[in-house]
Amino acid sequence: MATWPLQADCKAFYGDPTGTNGKASPKWQSANLVTIKPPWTLRYEGKAVRGIRVHKKCAESLARVLQAIWERVGQSQDEIDRIGMSVFGGSFNYRPKRGGSSLSMHAYGCAVDFDPDRNGFGDPTPEMDRRVIEEFEREGWEWGGHWSKPDGMHFQAARTRASPPRLSPAPVGRPVASTSTLGADEIRAIQQALRNLGYSEVGFVDGIWGSRTTGALAAFQAQEGLPTTGQPDSATRLRLISATPRPVSAEREALTAQDLRSASPPVAYAHDAKTWAGLAAFFSFLMTVLNGIIDFFGEAATKIAPMREFLSDVPPAVWFAAASGIAYATWRNSAKAEKASVDQIRSGETAGPV
Repeated sequence: MATWPLQADCKAFYGDPTGTNGKASPKWQSANLVTIKPPWTLRYEGKAVRGIRVHKKCAESLARVLQAIWERVGQSQDEIDRIGMSVFGGSFNYRPKRGGSSLSMHAYGCAVDFDPDRNGFGDPTPEMDRRVIEEFEREGWEWGGHWSKPDGMHFQAARTRASPPRLSPAPVGRPVASTSTLGADEIRAIQQALRNLGYSEVGFVDGIWGSRTTGALAAFQAQEGLPTTGQPDSATRLRLISATPRPVSAEREALTAQDLRSASPPVAYAHDAKTWAGLAAFFSFLMTVLNGIIDFFGEAATKIAPMREFLSDVPPAVWFAAASGIAYATWRNSAKAEKASVDQIRSGETAGPV
């Protein structure tokens, strides 16, 4: 566990960011700030952000924290969204502390905020997921949710006191699933139970314990109010039998195919294939109707004589090429939809057939 400086010593440790006209020093920013990319999609005010800008002295530590969180949620963007870690509240920001004149930890680039709406400053019951807090504390970061005036969104690579408050019991090492005594059939049963309950991030039901199974089980434990260890202890396995399916948010339940086209390749490709198939059907119907009308009325139908001449003048190879082109476009988009669906199943993003 890293030992970060006391807040009073941050200027000596991180350097002085003070510039002119109440702004941060450009020279200090250039020499000290770096941007790290989180392993999941992160958004600020609804828009995706490129990365998190922090001081280089704590950047590697933050990257380890985020990767550990990503592993514990089974590398599931859905779970990240559910616990609020896809909602970014900010990092480097040259400003004073709330209600004071000394610099905020954000001004040194050693603080980050997540999910501010559910973990507001002064909220006595912040909703930050325990797994997130544990991973930050394993790297020595301090969580603002422990403070007398809680700031549940806030994590900082700085200490308010020599021994800041920690979760109880304090995390020591990252949890490893206790699977040494479990056989493949028992692991498959746990994986199938998780999938049946809606935790598709578990991936394949293959009887092999990996990070996805650990993350899915931890997500289940968090939902059920159990210790989020990712370990298949007896209490967790009993709850797997009696638990109800994972709740779906109203926003997710209200999603339509149109909403998903930009985010889901299978949906987009299937829509394109459906469009091409519709064009093929319309093309065939139109040709049948026009030929039927011409055959019925013959030359007496002077108004459609030009159409008869047009149809008879067009070489059969042209009609064949047009029909073949539409058929190929339909096949190609259907193949893309199939491949995208298979890729999502192989990666564990969506559930497979077993």
